[in-house]
Amino acid sequence: MAIAGIILSASAAACAKLAKALQGRDGILDVQRTPDGADIGGLVVVVEQPSDKIQKELMTLRELPEVDDLHLAFADYEDDLDAQGHMGCPEHESRRHAGAGTGDGESGEQAGEAK
Repeated sequence: MAIAGIILSASAAACAKLAKALQGRDGILDVQRTPDGADIGGLVVVVEQPSDKIQKELMTLRELPEVDDLHLAFADYEDDLDAQGHMGCPEHESRRHAGAGTGDGESGEQAGEAK
């Protein structure tokens, strides 16, 4: 199993609805609002999933309506390490970066893609 602590940045108006949607979701251990005055406003979420599924779950959470961005605070895969401290890497998947395009801020293409 892998465990991750994340912040889902969202407007104050969206937090209650998001928290309700997350509570009771399989693999979500805790959901709390960020403290008033925090640099990143939103929800602090603790996620526990099998290591081969956690990346997909994080991307699903990132794409929820009203979520502006996902910030990874920590991740621990220790239970999945072999005796030498290694584990296999997941297959690479391209992903959309919030606000990242080819540098013009408008294209919505992935950074580094040619037009």
